Amino acid sequence: VSFYMHRTRLAIIRKSYRPDGGAERIIERMLSQLQSRFPLEISLLTQEWASGHSPTMEIITLPKHGLTRGRRFTNFIKDSRAVLLQQDFDLVQSHERVPGSQIYRAGDGVHKEWIDIRCRQSAPLKRLALRASPFHRAVINAEKALFSHPQLEHVVCNSLQVKEEILLHYPQLSPSRIQVIYNGIELDEFLPASTRQRRLAKTRLGFAADDPVLLSVGSGFYRKGIGTTLRALAAAPSWRLAIVGKEKQQKSYQRLCRKLGVAERVRFAGVQGDVRPYYAAADLLVHPALYDPFPNVALEAMASGLGVVTSDKCGASEIIAPGVNGFVIPAGDHLRLAATLQECSDPGLLQKLGGNARQTAAEYPLERMSEALVSLYTSLLDKQ
Repeated sequence: VSFYMHRTRLAIIRKSYRPDGGAERIIERMLSQLQSRFPLEISLLTQEWASGHSPTMEIITLPKHGLTRGRRFTNFIKDSRAVLLQQDFDLVQSHERVPGSQIYRAGDGVHKEWIDIRCRQSAPLKRLALRASPFHRAVINAEKALFSHPQLEHVVCNSLQVKEEILLHYPQLSPSRIQVIYNGIELDEFLPASTRQRRLAKTRLGFAADDPVLLSVGSGFYRKGIGTTLRALAAAPSWRLAIVGKEKQQKSYQRLCRKLGVAERVRFAGVQGDVRPYYAAADLLVHPALYDPFPNVALEAMASGLGVVTSDKCGASEIIAPGVNGFVIPAGDHLRLAATLQECSDPGLLQKLGGNARQTAAEYPLERMSEALVSLYTSLLDKQ
């Protein structure tokens, strides 16, 4: 009997839904595309649901319990697995490291790789603390259990970088079970600003209409390379910077701004429900991440007509042609970033980068991602 004859029960696991989260927007886009193709009964297993009532899916709220971060993580894994055992789902797609899922979307990358990167950059005591951390050990253990679990059928990566990292750290997984599906972008939603719109958007941020403006988007400033950006800004005096996102240690970054003498040129905008006015105000997206699988913001910025400067530890570097639609710098290299910003002070180059970036984004429409996901789901359901 074809699976089209009955409603397919699909479970999606995501620990918390944040309105500004890239993974959440990917889930929403994917589900709307899937539901338009075949009948689905969708259940979301989550601890935090920030969007009120959902007409498209049943929300199964898992308790948040445990005194420490590590204990809360292991409890979430345990509670998710308990629901999967109680309920008869046809297919389970997890965006978290939950062993027993058939599909795992590795949108957060490989935790073991991230900890290795942090250890290489840390003093000996900090390295010991990272390796001994109950939380990091719990995540790496769950990751290992997930990748060696017999029920895991397919891993979806949003960049080749992540696929290579999985195979490096977890070689027991066959490369044929790992598929790279790049993020998709709603091209009509993100459009290049006109010169007039850009000048107006800059003044609304408190900059001069003709100031060259950098934009950084994303929470978790250490990982996004904000320290690298601020140090580069100190050596590129013509540029201004708007930072969208949240960070527990924001005060320490504001102190760093004062120490570097760039405080007057930086705006901390916090989390924004709609980032488009910030894309409109910017001339360039700067994302020199220490580690990032493939941020949605890269495609959003490109669709908005902005060149992207990112690092070689960011999956978005895979779609950057240096000097054509952006630049790729070594992660953590603020001097190289400063030199790149000086080069990008040329308005003609910025215009060229932005025009080409929009063309690149046009190669990654939402439909392309959806077709690949629908094809994957179809093959897995047919197998059942």
